[in-house]
Amino acid sequence: MKCNECGRIIDGNMKFCKYCGASIDGMHMLPSSNGQVCKRCGAFIKNGNTFCTQCGTSIDGHIENEGTGSEEKKPNGLLRLIVTLLSIILVILIGFLIYWYPVRHFINQRTQHSSQLNKGKDTTKPDSNQEETSEDKTGGEEKGTQKNALISYTIICQDINGITLLTDDSKEGKVGERVTVTPPMIDGYTAQSNSETIELISDRSSNIITFTYIPDQVDTKNTTIEYSIVCVENSTGNNLYAETYIGEIGTDVTVAAPAIEGYTPIQSEITRTLSSIPTENRIQFVYYKSNESEDQKQYEPAITMSAVINITASSSLSEYGMTHSPDRLIDGDITKGWSEGVQGIGSGEYVTFTFDGNYAVSGITISPGLQENREMYKKNSRPSHIEVICDDFTEDLYLKDEMTAQTFMFSSPIYTDHLLIKIIDAIEGDNYEDTVISEISLF
Repeated sequence: MKCNECGRIIDGNMKFCKYCGASIDGMHMLPSSNGQVCKRCGAFIKNGNTFCTQCGTSIDGHIENEGTGSEEKKPNGLLRLIVTLLSIILVILIGFLIYWYPVRHFINQRTQHSSQLNKGKDTTKPDSNQEETSEDKTGGEEKGTQKNALISYTIICQDINGITLLTDDSKEGKVGERVTVTPPMIDGYTAQSNSETIELISDRSSNIITFTYIPDQVDTKNTTIEYSIVCVENSTGNNLYAETYIGEIGTDVTVAAPAIEGYTPIQSEITRTLSSIPTENRIQFVYYKSNESEDQKQYEPAITMSAVINITASSSLSEYGMTHSPDRLIDGDITKGWSEGVQGIGSGEYVTFTFDGNYAVSGITISPGLQENREMYKKNSRPSHIEVICDDFTEDLYLKDEMTAQTFMFSSPIYTDHLLIKIIDAIEGDNYEDTVISEISLF
């Protein structure tokens, strides 16, 4: 364009003339061979352009998008940016879901499997109450024993009467472990179970596996049993003769007194019904010396359990609607017995046997404790020291802590119509103080 002051040609983009400093405002735009001057802002517009590149005015004087030209383009670019960002986020989200779903499914399966395993373990693990109870039973001996610690367990083999058939076998396992044991083979007997399984706990006395055996032959009158014939001297109780024979259970045997030189039997013969309990199949003859005077002779027959007409006790335990009475001492059932009923282990408690006449009593067979099974034997107290008393006769007997019948010969035969057996001392049970005796047999 041309400056109105100095007449020189200047650039239309300038606001002042570079030659004279005059203001460009109000100056006329002059056409040029290479372009023309914008009618609005005075900027030079090259040929071929239809709009001013400075203000957007059309070369024909029309202002395109006046006041909003450049401002409306900005929102369009922002919108494209937002759409682009949302698209990227959506793609990332879809990719995450595609990846996470199978991973989550796999984790859930593993978690479920682990839970089932843990649950399975919990069903075999004794709870804290059980462990505490076991500790209480043993007086805290095993307190603090951890799972998987070594612990012993015992295998017991006995017949239906509770008589031990084999020496107890002790083995080791781990606390919490389930052990399965098959019964040992015993000639002439068959175990009632093919195997037994227990879970080992920290209380050794509870880790017991008991196998009960029955004879291979059925217990009928056709089953044979041993019975013994014993001859003793009346004044000393010394054995003069002893022999063992075989008979049929349930049959009556009549035995004549063996002839012994220098001695005369008080009874010429004895008849006995053979029992399935070996200790009851003892036939005893009492002899006196043939040269004794009439005053020295003792004519009382040997005692048999059929001569017992009454048994009384100083006390008896009553519980659960039943009484552990003294008549159980001669019922032939080893799984029951007499239990004293006072507090403590029963020292001083006694039973009295009354006979139907005067008899010679040479000894006693006693089954201490409740011999139902090894577990019940350990749970209850059992006598360790007893006294046999009759008038001016007193004899102390000391019993072993064994679940079996124990036989004692008196220092001399007793001639009496009654007998008192007193508990002096006992081994306290793991669970109960009450002292029990399962069976007593006099001979």
